[in-house]
Amino acid sequence: MACREYLTAFGGHPSAAGLQLSLDRIPDFRQAINEYADTVLSQTDLEPTLLLDTEVEGDELDQALVRDLSLLEPFGHQNPAPLFALRHLQLADTPRVVGTNHLKVQFRSNGRILSAIGFNMGEFSGEISTNRNALFDVAFVPTLNSYWNPPRMELEMKDLKIHPPA
Repeated sequence: MACREYLTAFGGHPSAAGLQLSLDRIPDFRQAINEYADTVLSQTDLEPTLLLDTEVEGDELDQALVRDLSLLEPFGHQNPAPLFALRHLQLADTPRVVGTNHLKVQFRSNGRILSAIGFNMGEFSGEISTNRNALFDVAFVPTLNSYWNPPRMELEMKDLKIHPPA
């Protein structure tokens, strides 16, 4: 293991990295681990990726689909929720930031309005508003928002791509 000479203890399961070191070793460890990372990581390794399960059309999304997907639960690290994509959506209303930096958006797909929320995605609000006439691609998990009675289908956005008008 690289940089072990700076550590007093280390270990953990494959999805965790536990380590212990003395306070006075932190600067040296930081330099060594960064130098090691520079030798083994490429720029591509540092770019986040999403693995989409499927691309859908807006008219394929309904509460029955969300209920059927719930049969695959519980979702977590070893069993992630299915990730869908919708492409070429139009903005149906002005985006809003709600709560603590959550983005609330209404999209239009073939005449149908789709509600979406992006947790901690409030920073996209201005860019979306600036590109009102753009087309949008959204990566999302379909959910039921039980705040409403009856519950409503909602897209829990994981990523958003804006295609500015030509």
